[in-house]
Amino acid sequence: MDLRSIPVSHLESLPIRGLGAVVLRAAIRVRSLIEESDASVAVSIDMGIRECCGRLNDPASGPNLDELSETLYLMASGRAAKYRAVKSPDLHAVTYAAAAFHSAVDCIADLDHDAQSALSSAMMVIRSTAKIGDSNLDRAVSDDLRLLESLRANESTDEEILVAFELSL
Repeated sequence: MDLRSIPVSHLESLPIRGLGAVVLRAAIRVRSLIEESDASVAVSIDMGIRECCGRLNDPASGPNLDELSETLYLMASGRAAKYRAVKSPDLHAVTYAAAAFHSAVDCIADLDHDAQSALSSAMMVIRSTAKIGDSNLDRAVSDDLRLLESLRANESTDEEILVAFELSL
């Protein structure tokens, strides 16, 4: 599965909360790239993962992710500006990892009130992770999408999907 050119129509057919699980796992996989470039963001990243997992498991009482999203947006845009100024190959991957992480939080924040926006953010996560250039990451995200397709075909519930992705609390 070529993640750089996956069509939106492919994602539209998937359960939206399951797509949230896929992008959260992608964000978890890229976190080390971000933390290696700036250890000071580790607390925000850990908090983001916990809060996103909480929102996936209990949308009604899950945390408001707007403030976290804004913090991560500033981090991602700062990395992008630095990459454009320096053109360092190391910053290339970090820039896309930060964009993927921020977009994952946005996706999960929008799951229950703006499915189109969540879908757009999910697409951004998938394409950003593909631009990092790590074949193991590409394979893992592709495998997660295939798992979600399988779970959809088996008519799994949201709870069963979260358990399958090891994100249930």
